[in-house]
Amino acid sequence: MSQSGSLSISVDPSSRIIHVDGEGFWTGEQVARHFDNLSRAVAEARTAYGRVRVFVDLRRSVPQSQDVAATIVSSTMEIYHQADCVALVVTGALQKIQMKRLTRAFNALIFDDAALALAWLDEC
Repeated sequence: MSQSGSLSISVDPSSRIIHVDGEGFWTGEQVARHFDNLSRAVAEARTAYGRVRVFVDLRRSVPQSQDVAATIVSSTMEIYHQADCVALVVTGALQKIQMKRLTRAFNALIFDDAALALAWLDEC
C-alpha cells in the first residue's frame, strides 16, 4: 500500500452516485483541495439529481494524522445535508474510529464490504 496519498472523485451517471477513492496518507493541502472539488461535485449532483449519494472507498488508505482527520470531519459537515446518503468503506479499526464521528451528523454508514455499501446506497 502506498504511503503517498491520493484522492479522486468521479460520478457514475447511470447510478447517480459520486465515487470517492482514497489511497495512502494525505497532506492537509491534498484534503483541502479534495474537499473543494467534492463540494462542487456534491452541489452539481444535488442540482442534477435532487439528492446526493456518495460511495467513499478508503480500503487503500491508511489512518490519517489527527489534523487531517479533523479537517475531514469539519469539511464533511459543511458539504453534506441531513438527507444525503454517504457509504464509507474502510478496512481497519482505526479508520473506522476516525470515520465514526461522521456518521452522527448525517445519513452515513460505515461498511467493510463494498457490495453492501453500494446496495445500501441503491436503497437510500
